[in-house]
Amino acid sequence: MNPRFFIACVFFLTIASGGCTKDIEFDGSFTGNETQFILDFEVLNVTKTHTLVLDSSDIVDVVIEKDKGTLDISVTDTEGHSIYTGDDASSGQFALEITRSDSYEFKVTGTRAKGKVSFIVR
Repeated sequence: MNPRFFIACVFFLTIASGGCTKDIEFDGSFTGNETQFILDFEVLNVTKTHTLVLDSSDIVDVVIEKDKGTLDISVTDTEGHSIYTGDDASSGQFALEITRSDSYEFKVTGTRAKGKVSFIVR
């Protein structure tokens, strides 16, 4: 077999197979109800949102497990005030204390991301 032909075939197959995974927006599970928003994903190339109605004095436990890629995370109230922003968020655990009763939008945007993000109201 001609070595140049073999190298060209390997190169073409690498490019062709790499393009397939790029088109996947979400591969994982999504749970959202009145007390939690949980994303567990092998691939996240899209924005997922969920709204929680929270009371002042509520505590939201946050867990971010980023295995790869980029995760941008935000939590905002109905007036657009941010109570948390994580641009290219790192793995970690923390609690958000809610000081004002309102509806809050939890937004997670991934770029070639793999991991898990959870928001659970105590």
